[in-house]
Amino acid sequence: LAGFGNHGDHNSGLIVGAGKLNSAGEGSANSASLYTAQVYSILDSTPSFFNSYGMLVTNNSYGYTPATCSAFGVYNVYSSYVDAQLRSYPKVLHFFAAANNGSMSCAPYPSGFGSLESYFNIAKNAVMVGNVNNADSLYSTSSKGPAADGRIKPDIVGLGTGVLSTIPNNSYTTKTGTSHSTPGVMGASMLLYERYKQLHHDSLPDGEFIKSALLL
Repeated sequence: LAGFGNHGDHNSGLIVGAGKLNSAGEGSANSASLYTAQVYSILDSTPSFFNSYGMLVTNNSYGYTPATCSAFGVYNVYSSYVDAQLRSYPKVLHFFAAANNGSMSCAPYPSGFGSLESYFNIAKNAVMVGNVNNADSLYSTSSKGPAADGRIKPDIVGLGTGVLSTIPNNSYTTKTGTSHSTPGVMGASMLLYERYKQLHHDSLPDGEFIKSALLL
């Protein structure tokens, strides 16, 4: 993923890494097929990839929101685009990183709150993911809600603190942030899709069903 360092390589490994050189680097859905794309282009490609390849989930570990309180958690035309797409393709589910602005103070909220990514990430029908450590404690920089319109976000948290995964040249490294908690949660959703198909004669659940199952 040229121009983005090893960020995408690391996140890809968290989903489909085989763990052959280090079993601790095994991905959460390591038998899945993966397509990599730069930032939001995967959203634009979702209709064709669903129809051509049966793509059901996307991981979106990026953000565009300026680090200013007035810009955080705002629902806009980009958020609406994601929601409209998921209504048109109800089997699909998008996962977004919550951002890493949790050390900021945005009045009138307590320190760290009201610091969520906007744009695509704050969509209502998608899943926004925060970052916890191995002790299930929220990491200090993980962005917190609410959204600007009062919705409770992020929807869920995942391990994103010191997580080991792949980087180029057959190597591994650890990274921290909501970018790296989101792939693990997305991978777990893929296993739920798979199990649903096994139990329901190869039929697919709606993405909202999988989202509900994750949040139980």
